[in-house]
Amino acid sequence: MKKALWKAIEAYRNSTSMEQQWRNRDALSILIDEALTLAELEPAQDHIADAGNMVPENCGTGHCSCIECVKTCVWTPMDDEYTPDTWESACGEAWSFIDGGPVENNCRFCHGCGKPVEVKEAAHE
Repeated sequence: MKKALWKAIEAYRNSTSMEQQWRNRDALSILIDEALTLAELEPAQDHIADAGNMVPENCGTGHCSCIECVKTCVWTPMDDEYTPDTWESACGEAWSFIDGGPVENNCRFCHGCGKPVEVKEAAHE
């Protein structure tokens, strides 16, 4: 189920036309409904940390860094003179702002993973 959901998410993200986006959205919606139904029927199980089906030893202890255990998405300013006001997220996305950063623009949730944004200030020299 998890692989099917990720595949549907990628198909939606890579949609090239509005019609294709609507078809992919409908398919994704059906898979999400099925996953939620299964989650209600099945007992809770330990989650899988990555596509390699490996669960870190410290998973669930609060010291694990797998994407499902981390509660926030840390945004760090990119130190690049060619991309001012650009921030790199822990989930692998980069975001640019016209003026200011995530705090000044009231960015509370990551656009990539949906988790609350935790701003890490640049180290001052």
